[in-house]
Amino acid sequence: MIRWLKPYSDESEIWGTDISADHITWAINNLSPPFNFATTTTVPHLPFEEGYFDLIFAGSVFTHIDDLVESWLLELRRILSRRGCLYITIQDKHSIDVLKTSPYYEEIWLRKFVTENPFFTFSGKNFDKIVGLRGTKSQVFYDPEYFKKIAGNILEVVAMHQEAYGFQTGVVLRKK
Repeated sequence: MIRWLKPYSDESEIWGTDISADHITWAINNLSPPFNFATTTTVPHLPFEEGYFDLIFAGSVFTHIDDLVESWLLELRRILSRRGCLYITIQDKHSIDVLKTSPYYEEIWLRKFVTENPFFTFSGKNFDKIVGLRGTKSQVFYDPEYFKKIAGNILEVVAMHQEAYGFQTGVVLRKK
């Protein structure tokens, strides 16, 4: 994703973070300059000062945060500038429908996971949050209204759009 931001790198300081040191090493060796990179952890703390970023993009990140979603939203709010915008993606009930029915996703492992996993087959559509697998391989799915409630306690939910990032729902947030 970050490589597409090169046209903005002369006027903006652009950072990429990941919990994988191997991925960050590759990025430093292949994309720096103009971009900056830092290895982080799954603990909700980022090495940036308060209000540092005008834009934060977390595509397919909250899809893997199983237990600390509120803490991560609080941390992103901390480093977001007053006028800043946060764009994240989540997997939700609509994502499950798309994975199960779209021929485009026929061959990916996640389709089989949501089709055959008892969490999804027994709960149907009656859940707030389902966590399949754990740790860095976790797959988290939300009821969109439940996620809006969680996020809305911390930030203003500006918009939610289904299938904004493949089968994932895009969520635009800003400070209240």
